[in-house]
Amino acid sequence: MPTNRKRLVVPTSMGAGGFEVLKTRDDVEVIPFPPMISSPEFNALLRADGEVNGAILGLTRFGETEAQNAKGLWSRASASATTPSTCRRSPATRCR
Repeated sequence: MPTNRKRLVVPTSMGAGGFEVLKTRDDVEVIPFPPMISSPEFNALLRADGEVNGAILGLTRFGETEAQNAKGLWSRASASATTPSTCRRSPATRCR
């Protein structure tokens, strides 16, 4: 088993093909959640049992509060507190 295993929250409404792809990966742990989960329940899921490293979302709200509750995710608020932003978006450029 890989040491860099990542935890991914995934709505149960995702297509079977997507779940099959994720099941083939030994570096991903899938954490399913119902598509109509309430915000308090979703935040509790994000805080439970260690880091969440990624999220596949449908209609589920995912803002700064959720990013902060998912300990393994990068959030704009936490990054701006330590690193000044030098990226200015315009239609012709992309931030990296």
